[in-house]
Amino acid sequence: MTERKLDLSLVLTFENPWWVARCLEVEVASQGRTEAEAVAMVRESLELYFDDDAAAPPIPLEDAHLERLQLRISA
Repeated sequence: MTERKLDLSLVLTFENPWWVARCLEVEVASQGRTEAEAVAMVRESLELYFDDDAAAPPIPLEDAHLERLQLRISA
């Protein structure tokens, strides 16, 4: 088995009472009671994700950009 190194980006948000860690390059997320726990949990989830031979390759962030969107919704 060949080992490779992936540099992945995470976004962490607090969604009371959980910290949620989302990977930007693949659709994998996890949660924990602390930021560190959320990162550890998403690391484990990503390792399992990439163990699957059918896993989609990560999207290079050079091909993406962050866009903010403002919506008006009825209350």
